[in-house]
Amino acid sequence: MESGLSTVGYQIQKHNDKQIELEDDVRAYTEVMSPIIYKSIQDTAEQTSKHSKYKNKNFYIVLVKNVDRILGQPKYQIWARYSCPTPVYKQDVFKYHNISGELEFLWCIPSAQRYYHILNNRKHYFDNKETRRLAQFVCLMESGELLKWVIKENGEKPDAVIMVNKESPLTM
Repeated sequence: MESGLSTVGYQIQKHNDKQIELEDDVRAYTEVMSPIIYKSIQDTAEQTSKHSKYKNKNFYIVLVKNVDRILGQPKYQIWARYSCPTPVYKQDVFKYHNISGELEFLWCIPSAQRYYHILNNRKHYFDNKETRRLAQFVCLMESGELLKWVIKENGEKPDAVIMVNKESPLTM
């Protein structure tokens, strides 16, 4: 084995030497990966719905999108939670409806850089049919309306605080 073949830096350089454009474009990569990501979201919802703490209850699935700082590749994290999360950058949120077993898409908030680009170029984003919905989510977050909706969705309780019984809140 040659010296340096197993270092992360060597592996990154070897990958970058291939000049694969698709993996360098996070949006294109996400588009190609969307069916796989959505399947992971559905699998998370299905597995969570069987867990005793979530059984027969509505809950939320959160998808956080990041780019690995070392590898430069998109990285997705998916988890379930009891309460509706506070809207933040790089986040998609779904609600699992216990009775129907359906997932409802609630919102998508892009990275901070794109968020502010949308705010500064609203007309462009609202005029484009493909980006209009994203622009609406950004404007709802910026105005505070999305957070107000989350608070109502959580039964007027602060994010991540749900009353298990009348004496004590359960913080997630």
